[in-house]
Amino acid sequence: WLRGAEIPAHAVEDGVEALRFLLGARSRPSMLIVDTSLPHLDGISLLKLLHLQADLAAIPFILLSAEAVGWRERARGLKAVAHLQKPIERSVLLARVAPYFQATLQRAAGE
Repeated sequence: WLRGAEIPAHAVEDGVEALRFLLGARSRPSMLIVDTSLPHLDGISLLKLLHLQADLAAIPFILLSAEAVGWRERARGLKAVAHLQKPIERSVLLARVAPYFQATLQRAAGE
């Protein structure tokens, strides 16, 4: 969905892969979309590890979960910019990430 909207995205299969990618990245992503149910290292544990490093802790993120009860408050406590419950509608996701990619979207619209 993101790539189709001209938003650069890097997808990973699990939390360990996400952590390796972020630790090895030459530049920091504009935003993270983190699922609470990532295999091998769940999204909450990933975020706690990221918060140990100031440069990674500064990356805004959206928290995804299958459950609604209690997750909005938990996401707020983790300083998420949003919590989205799965399944997610494309328009809702794009509306939430768009402010973080305005320059990219404007360049794509002008081409």
